[in-house]
Amino acid sequence: MKKTSRILAIVLALVMVLSIGVYAAWNQYQSNDNHNGRITDAVPPISPSPAITNPTLNFSGGGWSGVDTTPVMETVGSTTYAYVTYNGRSKGTQLSKINCNDGTTVWSKQISSTTGGNQLSTPYLDSTNGVIYVAATDYYWFLQNNEFTSNSDWTLSTNAFITVGISDETSYVTIPSGDYISQSFNNTTSGTISTQLTSGLKLATNGTSATVTYTIKRPDNSTDNLKTITVTSANDWVPVEEIHTDKVNATGNYTVTVSVSGADVIIDYVSFCHQTAGIKAYNRDKTVYRSNVAVATYGGQINTPLYVYGNYLYFGTYNGSKYYYQVDLTNTNTSTNTKAYQGDNHFYWAGAYSDGNYVYFGGDGGKFYKSSVTSFGTSVTKTNLSSTATNPGNVRSSVCYYDGYLFFTSQGGYLWRYKISDGTIAYAYIGSSTTKGCSTSTPVISSSGYVYIGSYGTNYKGIFKINYDFTSGSSMTQLTESSPNTITTLPVQASVIIYTNSGTDYIFFTTNVTGGRGYCYSCSSNGYTASPVWDTGSGNFALQGMAAWNGYLTFGNDANTFYVIHTTVS
Repeated sequence: MKKTSRILAIVLALVMVLSIGVYAAWNQYQSNDNHNGRITDAVPPISPSPAITNPTLNFSGGGWSGVDTTPVMETVGSTTYAYVTYNGRSKGTQLSKINCNDGTTVWSKQISSTTGGNQLSTPYLDSTNGVIYVAATDYYWFLQNNEFTSNSDWTLSTNAFITVGISDETSYVTIPSGDYISQSFNNTTSGTISTQLTSGLKLATNGTSATVTYTIKRPDNSTDNLKTITVTSANDWVPVEEIHTDKVNATGNYTVTVSVSGADVIIDYVSFCHQTAGIKAYNRDKTVYRSNVAVATYGGQINTPLYVYGNYLYFGTYNGSKYYYQVDLTNTNTSTNTKAYQGDNHFYWAGAYSDGNYVYFGGDGGKFYKSSVTSFGTSVTKTNLSSTATNPGNVRSSVCYYDGYLFFTSQGGYLWRYKISDGTIAYAYIGSSTTKGCSTSTPVISSSGYVYIGSYGTNYKGIFKINYDFTSGSSMTQLTESSPNTITTLPVQASVIIYTNSGTDYIFFTTNVTGGRGYCYSCSSNGYTASPVWDTGSGNFALQGMAAWNGYLTFGNDANTFYVIHTTVS
């Protein structure tokens, strides 16, 4: 389908929506299937001191992870609703429906069969049919210790010791060189199953390096290696995330051992689980629409936003076998409705874009993929960004369409522009060619033709802006302001959203830091100086950004706090 035909179809669809009273919505990540992040339906809160309500979410138990996805929103009749997925801790993965008008939770539903586990995939809302598609990664824990305590189930070697503090960050086990910790579990599931090892570690003493080895002993006493990793004094915390498909293959008792050599090592947590992931769908009254839309056949965690264009739903997985999936929503047979493409590396936050003929998505390792829709996974063009720029880093933004181009960012400190007609690529530096920022933020192009992104690099962090027709080697301009706590000091990991009015761009974003919050700044459409309008007050880590609909803004944070922001109380 040509882009002009696609736009005509969208216009006609909107006419039908208005004429027959069907619902309209902010139906997926960054608003719509172009991921453009523009607020165009109503005026959001753009004056100081907006009203803020905090509906109650359904969670219980310890831990810090909570809302790590952006909501989707719709208006039904005169009421605006938000739908959000989050980690309900002991109550498992939750999907909640929020009444934005009165700030209450209409209903909550557990959509996973297990407890805990971060959920990083933004849902898709089919507002016409009143169906919410959600990704749920289930964790069946064999071993779970995110906070070592004095009564830990782990067996410690002679010199290993646990330090117990008042928070997760100060509760850990120290393993001296030559020592180990171990723990056993009983597996009751027969047959080979997919498992995941996760851990966090760093040097406990200043030294050259240490080797940490994770092993597993089976019921027949055979031993196998799960992971060997080298830690140096240059590291901060080093995460271990490994998927295994052949380590647990019989019922009986298993033992996981973590041994250290070379220098003392701090272990912050060790977990080992059986992991499954798939797509489910629910009606807006929380009844089940389809309990099993699709399965991530090759394992891993579904970490990208769900993207739908036409009859196809797309998503990618982190860990596992590193696949991107296409699901035919007209086919209810999960054994035949899914095609999978194995990429060169992981897919993390990298939502897709489709023009009907091709689908585009980025991936870890600086890769950008283009696949035929009709022959998904078998007809793929792969672009290695390192052939264009030095150390591009992972592509962990979704793909935004504007004016014949695709825009995305990479963690190496680049904004990219891909021309659909010929596949040519241009890039701009976030910062400078020698010292760059770091971005996972999906670009937003305002109606004035400027690109806005967030950056959380050590030297360059905040909001950056550049004209959309930049040439390769351009440098994005970091927005500044004259008052204290300038916009340039705030690390912005999430995507921003934009509202433009009378020559002013209003920028809405969150910060993923201690005391993180939601912000509104204003900036002249063609200028580079921003001014604060409001913020939500000190909160907690807010990994993802905001959604907007019918004058309401919504987002959540890691303390399982949900925010509804509006100009007046309805």
